[in-house]
Amino acid sequence: MLVTASGYCQNTNMGWKNAEKNTVGRDWGEAPTLVEGIPARLTLPVAADRVEAWALDERGQRMTRVPVEAETNGRAVMAIGPKWRTLWYEVAVK
Repeated sequence: MLVTASGYCQNTNMGWKNAEKNTVGRDWGEAPTLVEGIPARLTLPVAADRVEAWALDERGQRMTRVPVEAETNGRAVMAIGPKWRTLWYEVAVK
């Protein structure tokens, strides 16, 4: 499964035209795009030993394995957030 979690997002030097930040006109800014990673704990309704997870890079390729732990009831739990430097996670259930 693909998990995506993002908060605030905008290009560097994006030129907002008003306080509501609902238009930039033609002033889209430049790279890199700045995004807020959302910290969260995900609990899956399967045993932890059946789950593997990875943080994905900007091309959707596996970058770093994300630890999956077991809750006291055995369910799989993983923590996502800014430390993984991504907005995308692959979760595989065996």
